[in-house]
Amino acid sequence: MATAPVRRRARFRSSRPVGRAPGAGSFAQPTHLCGFCPGSGRCPLDERGGRSAPARADSPARPLGRDRHGDRMVARGRAVMAGVIGPVPAGWVTVPLGEVCRIQAGLSKRAWRGSPDGTPIVMIGNIARGRIARDGLTRIAVPGDAGMDRYRLRPDDVVCARTGDLGRSACATEENTGWFVGSGCLRLRTGPEVLPRYLVYYFEHPAVKDWLRRSSTGSVIPNLNIRAVAGMPLAVPPIEEQRAMSEILGLLDEKIAVHEEIVRSTDELRGSVARLLFVGSRPPFG
Repeated sequence: MATAPVRRRARFRSSRPVGRAPGAGSFAQPTHLCGFCPGSGRCPLDERGGRSAPARADSPARPLGRDRHGDRMVARGRAVMAGVIGPVPAGWVTVPLGEVCRIQAGLSKRAWRGSPDGTPIVMIGNIARGRIARDGLTRIAVPGDAGMDRYRLRPDDVVCARTGDLGRSACATEENTGWFVGSGCLRLRTGPEVLPRYLVYYFEHPAVKDWLRRSSTGSVIPNLNIRAVAGMPLAVPPIEEQRAMSEILGLLDEKIAVHEEIVRSTDELRGSVARLLFVGSRPPFG
């Protein structure tokens, strides 16, 4: 006598009730592992090849393809995941960040010691307005430097905060070549489908910052792991549009930097003038 096949139950994040559905007397359905669909429904990420897993930190970024699947845009044969910033224009796709870049955690504090003549290491405090600031840089020496290349920066690498001020990020330049990435940061090395500067501006989007906060752990100081960052939905426009967006926002950043320098210089001048006035002297331009 043939036995009936055993039906496997779908995996869920939690088997506990997660609250009552609005206007219903029963508990709401738990969320599927993909995080974007109800557990009882058909998950679009389970179609055509199964659920998409975040890429390994050391795996190469894979090319982003496009296709049509019903009324959904698909990337690399999988249905596109739900976005973070809302509906995107036609021609854009939304994919997990780990699909289009390699992610590396920073160097642990236990692996280095301070050295005045050592190599600079980028901490969260060195990230300001999309750039790596030289002010307050820590220099370190790493005993047994072999195998440390994965923690070093290359031009166009993106450094983002993984703890504290989530969403703060910067793009490395030629000057930063060979610098280390600190433990409070992640290094993101993009593939050809995503411009590094565009990724920095994407991290600054308020909706993206909110997503990062909700995906973090820690009740006092938020903290992100690589798996969470790799699973972040990234809206990817055509490369020409990424370049245009980056140029426009870059020009505004330059204007902001000029005005900030004016404010800094004027503030220093004000302090000098105040000291003169309080000792009975009058500035030459008074």
